[in-house]
This record gives sequence, C-alpha cells and structure tokens, in this order.
Amino acid sequence: PIKFVVKFSKDHENFKIKGGYVESRVVGHEEIVQISRLPSRDELLSMLVGTLKAQVAKLSFALKGIILKLLYAFKEIERKKEEK
Repeated sequence: PIKFVVKFSKDHENFKIKGGYVESRVVGHEEIVQISRLPSRDELLSMLVGTLKAQVAKLSFALKGIILKLLYAFKEIERKKEEK
C-alpha cells in the first residue's frame, strides 16, 4: 500500500504526504518515499534465490572442471602404462 499512496500523491497534486507511522515510529515524507522505492518481499526473495542459484551453478562448473582434469590425468597415466 505505501507504493500505491506515493504513486497516488504523484498523480494527484492536491494529495500530499506529510509523514507516516512505520514500525512504531513516526517518519517524514522523504523516508516514506524511500521506503516506497524498496523492492517487495517477493522481489527480494526472487533476487536471493537467483543469487543462490548462480553460486550453486558456479560451484557445479568448478567441480566439473576439477573432475575432468582428474579424468584426463588418469587417462594419460593409463596411456603411459600401455606404452611401456
């Protein structure tokens, strides 16, 4: 609702926000506008999930690279043993 009120005040010149009451304290106009710019809970959760997913993907690719290098090393050892 705070985003709606701030948007409404921008659309209607006669409607002015002087302040508000947020989490047991009185806040001024500027703080109300700043709060209205914050992402919603769902948006924040989406950003968090996206960040976590990206980190898991990075870890997965890093581990895959290590495993592939190990596999190539084993194949090279096997090849050298066959040459002897």
